Amino acid sequence: MLTKNDPAAVVTYRLFADPINVPAAALVGISIMMLDVVTFASVTVLVAAAAIVKLPVLLGKRFEKIATSFAMTRSVGDAFLTAYQPIVQRRLNTVYGERERDFQAIRRGRYVEFNLVFDRGTLFGLQSGGRTESILMSMPPIVKWRYDWQPEPGSAEAKLASDFLSHREWV
Repeated sequence: MLTKNDPAAVVTYRLFADPINVPAAALVGISIMMLDVVTFASVTVLVAAAAIVKLPVLLGKRFEKIATSFAMTRSVGDAFLTAYQPIVQRRLNTVYGERERDFQAIRRGRYVEFNLVFDRGTLFGLQSGGRTESILMSMPPIVKWRYDWQPEPGSAEAKLASDFLSHREWV
């Protein structure tokens, strides 16, 4: 859970506080969500190439803000492995089998339900006659629904359900 002093929360706030930073925010968000160092590196190279070419001339003073945003984005990328490796090391020997995969598919099903019922962008796209395949492209490819599914008592899934999935006022 992020706190207001957490670097990721500070980064997110600073990026979205200024509209000029939205592309950088998207880059950071995509990179962190994907957890894919190769993709992050290649996108960073593309952004760097664009910055070198003619952005200073085209954007003038706004280029300074973009350069600052890019420097912050690069620092996030540089710190990524340092932050991610301990997580991988800690979970390297965690058992992951059919039961965990099944639970993941059930959770993904809940995500799909949320998007179809509550997400305004998805609803708008579907209701306005948008291309259904394009709208649903962001949905996970493998999902499951089970009527009145309950986790096995004492399991990791039960702990997750009781500690994080039950309704509470977070703010």
